[in-house]
Amino acid sequence: MALLRLAVEMAGRSGWTLRVLHVEHGLRGEPSLADSRWVDALAQELGLACDVLRGSAAGGAAGLEEAGRQLRYGWFKQLLGSELDVIATGHTLDDQAETVLGKLLRGAWTAGLGGIHPAVPAADLPGDAAPTRGLVVRPLLRARREALRAWLQAIGQSWREDETNASLAFTRNRIRLRALPMLGEVNPRAAEHLAQVSVLAREDESYWQNEVERVLPGLLLPGKPVRGGGRASSTLPGAATLAMEADRLRALPPALRRRVLRAAAGQLGAQLDSLETDRVFGLLEGAAGSTARREQLTAAVRAERTARELRFVVEAPDRSPDTAMPVAIPGEVIGFGVQLHVSHASGMPQQPALLRAARPGDRVQLRYSSGAPKRIKEVLERMNIAPGRRADWPVLAWEGELVWVRGAVLEPTPKNTQLVITASALD
Repeated sequence: MALLRLAVEMAGRSGWTLRVLHVEHGLRGEPSLADSRWVDALAQELGLACDVLRGSAAGGAAGLEEAGRQLRYGWFKQLLGSELDVIATGHTLDDQAETVLGKLLRGAWTAGLGGIHPAVPAADLPGDAAPTRGLVVRPLLRARREALRAWLQAIGQSWREDETNASLAFTRNRIRLRALPMLGEVNPRAAEHLAQVSVLAREDESYWQNEVERVLPGLLLPGKPVRGGGRASSTLPGAATLAMEADRLRALPPALRRRVLRAAAGQLGAQLDSLETDRVFGLLEGAAGSTARREQLTAAVRAERTARELRFVVEAPDRSPDTAMPVAIPGEVIGFGVQLHVSHASGMPQQPALLRAARPGDRVQLRYSSGAPKRIKEVLERMNIAPGRRADWPVLAWEGELVWVRGAVLEPTPKNTQLVITASALD
């Protein structure tokens, strides 16, 4: 609300043409619909056009929060590619502090500690649209939430609160309502310092990313060793194996070495956390010339060290493609690298769903994707899922339809909108 009123005040002298964008996520029933009507009425009062996207964030994504994010930014990407030049969101310094603290508690690297970026090119947003221009900007990242509320009160502007913001069932709310106030008792500027961490982390990440891109290609060996000398088969990105010279890796500064190891594993689809990276780091530090060792990092990816090399190897998981795990509705299941909780919108028990790996014949209709439903292979390619992970990529089938695909936002259908799916990644 503060963003809207500030934009209205600045539009006249800045030459901006404003439009109000509002997303009704389809999760809170009548209160959410009432919010949409209130925003639309305010926009009319201010003489502005108002576009409302009514969708469902419950039918397929990596969790409710992530599903909502993909729904919003997929729409923004579509608009930036066709109608708008800039979209501004109202994230504040407090939102940044909450994000950074949450990332820190999950063991994020500098890329994650960068938090909410002040500006994001449209091309980097989730979604299938391919805009060549446009930005999403966050102009209020240096403003405190309470200061903005005080200003709104001073100008007589009311606002509406999402009642779920008071629920301690959500991690972000526990950080906002409990963790940050306690940190504020230790240091009243705790939120400001956490927000500043995001600035420093983005600067560090930009530097290290450039260094990794400079160093990594020269470390990759051109194939895997064969008896009698020489090497065979490529280890370029997308292959099943990546090999690097162990001595040259050991010669790198530790900070760069860790990032190179993580980037190399990432080319095979293994997103290593700090503990897994430590295991590879320790594997590499084994005495030169010692016998080969290995570390199984994920179900499909392992690291191996020989006297001369460090290798990342991807193998098809030891699971039949027909393996499926029944999921009671309502109910919960753990498998395929995720924890899923599934319930029906009516609250009544339903026929079980099946959590399984994606199969070659699977097709789904992505949100904001035109044309016929797409093959799962194409969907995973668009999501930049490495080939080594695709055979084990989780989907949820219910009553003959794929109602959830990890990391994707599906077009709402009569079936998938009946389910409320909460997912947490375990890998």
